[in-house]
Amino acid sequence: MAVSKLEKGNDGRFSCPECSQALEYLSGGQVRVVDGKVDYDNVKPKYICRKCGKYYRELLNTGYYDVFFLMPEDLAALDKEQAAEEAKEKAKKKSFTGSPVTALMTNAQGGYDCPECGKGMVHSEGGAVRVINGKVDYENVKPRYICYDCGIFYRELLRSGLYERFELPEDEKTPPPPPPKPKHRIKSTGELAPMQLKRNANGYCECPRCGAAMRFLEPRAVKIVDGRADMSDTVARFKCDECDSLYRRIATTNYFQWSEK
Repeated sequence: MAVSKLEKGNDGRFSCPECSQALEYLSGGQVRVVDGKVDYDNVKPKYICRKCGKYYRELLNTGYYDVFFLMPEDLAALDKEQAAEEAKEKAKKKSFTGSPVTALMTNAQGGYDCPECGKGMVHSEGGAVRVINGKVDYENVKPRYICYDCGIFYRELLRSGLYERFELPEDEKTPPPPPPKPKHRIKSTGELAPMQLKRNANGYCECPRCGAAMRFLEPRAVKIVDGRADMSDTVARFKCDECDSLYRRIATTNYFQWSEK
């Protein structure tokens, strides 16, 4: 049959050269026998047009595509692949059985775990006011706890200690790059005077001792250790995993001090 050059439409999908409908993608299949000959090229991906009853397969990485008539097994494979994708998406939606408003549980690192997958979430400072579906979203200025694996984030509801669940916008589903490795020498603890510390847009803060990115730890409840009340973790603090430093907030000020464990 003829060789065709496929063109992409505005949606990024290839269009059928004959009827201009979007082609359906089918990943490569198994080697098969067609008209008494072994078809090794069947392992290559195909672009299918149901209306014309044809499919297109690239010719030797040239950007040109051979045209073939559809076989029943091609349509069966495509239906099977689509059914698997739909089942996967359905299972993902069904996996969330909790309320859209929930209390978040603090983990051993002082952050929050995702209620859906159990992995630690990334803290993000509030962003700018934005418009969603024609409405101004003032809530976007509030801090969020993001799970990039599930594509969701949680935001506190009216300082209640409860968090609302939201889907991440498509342009925010890619996690930020990992923090850079430390570039400075490690200072002695005697050089570390009380200092003001603040998280950046990605929820990290530069460690005054070694320069690495350190995590913010939420205040925790009072613990009882050896029969005594331990209030050491009831204040906000920063933790550096690189040089094992801890900085605790000084009383009600905005200053932090390097601390023993």
